[in-house]
Amino acid sequence: MPLVPALFLTVGVVAGGDLASTPVAAIDAAVAPDHPRCFTDELWRHRNAGVHVPTGGGCPLHGDCDLAAVRDAYTPAPDDPLTVVRLHIHIVREDDGSNPAATEQDVIDQIATFNTDMAPWRIGFVSTWSYIDDSTYRNIGFDFNVMNALKSTYAIAPGEACNIYVTGFPGGIGTFPWDPNALGPLGGVIMGAQYFGAGQRLIHHEVGHNLGLWHTHHGVSEVQPCSACWESPVGFFNDAVGDYCADTPPTPVNNDCFPPGGEDACSGQPWGETDFTNIMGYGGPGCWDAYTVQQASRMNCWIDAELSSWVVTDALVGDLDGDGAVGPADLAILLAAWGTCLPVPDCDADLDGSGGVDAGDLAILLANWG
Repeated sequence: MPLVPALFLTVGVVAGGDLASTPVAAIDAAVAPDHPRCFTDELWRHRNAGVHVPTGGGCPLHGDCDLAAVRDAYTPAPDDPLTVVRLHIHIVREDDGSNPAATEQDVIDQIATFNTDMAPWRIGFVSTWSYIDDSTYRNIGFDFNVMNALKSTYAIAPGEACNIYVTGFPGGIGTFPWDPNALGPLGGVIMGAQYFGAGQRLIHHEVGHNLGLWHTHHGVSEVQPCSACWESPVGFFNDAVGDYCADTPPTPVNNDCFPPGGEDACSGQPWGETDFTNIMGYGGPGCWDAYTVQQASRMNCWIDAELSSWVVTDALVGDLDGDGAVGPADLAILLAAWGTCLPVPDCDADLDGSGGVDAGDLAILLANWG
């Protein structure tokens, strides 16, 4: 199926580990009952047992974007054009098309929230979507075989768009861009329907992994204690350990929307304030607030390094009159289409695929002005 930026496709698709370190049960015990559980790190360790838990010689690099100097060259400026990434949303239903995990309005609202929050970091998203009518996958757990079967069966052009599967699931699971599966059928994101829709930010967390971000607690709770990748509150090289971002203070897993308290067992120093509202932490819904500058730089870097085939490059986004530039004539076209944009779904002015023309589309057009 070809993917068309800013177009929602209503298509009925009908058809019938061994972990390297911390046990899943131990991590589950640390996660608050009302919080989504992220399984991305477990998936990476399952596929690449122990690869990011070194025995010595420093913390391993997965690509040049792990180097601070390379990362910082991608720090977004307010007047940079948007890098627009394609998403394809799969909504899972029962065999007979009943009990959808999400509605069309949920998709519209979720993408609008995502674009609003990502705009300061000069990343935007256009989306297509389709149904999967298969009761086998309407509710699933953390099972590698089931998750792989879902993706292998229903992935749509994964080299052209990040596939996101919305179903009954206890949280979310993404795929790092350095994973060899990132652009194949086994890449993408699976996320729980209860965390998808207007104002939700689990998609920010999981797609954040797909764009190159670790958990903020990675250097403490997902590596061996006091190892070469350990991130200390008194460390001077936090650009090169943990989550490879010095502007995200080291922290243990923290499900609360306040500092974790306690101290680092390796240095004896207190954890301090930490960044407990960071989207890549475990503060969860109602607490997640933002990324940091260095996290945004990593995302822009990894998109360029590994995910360029997901990026909209075939046309200048916002060039509605096709003259090769975005200017007053394009603004006039957009304003004339404001509100419910007809014909649906072929409305060119609906730049973000939200189903209408609104402030999100205006922001995209102005970002590409000139």
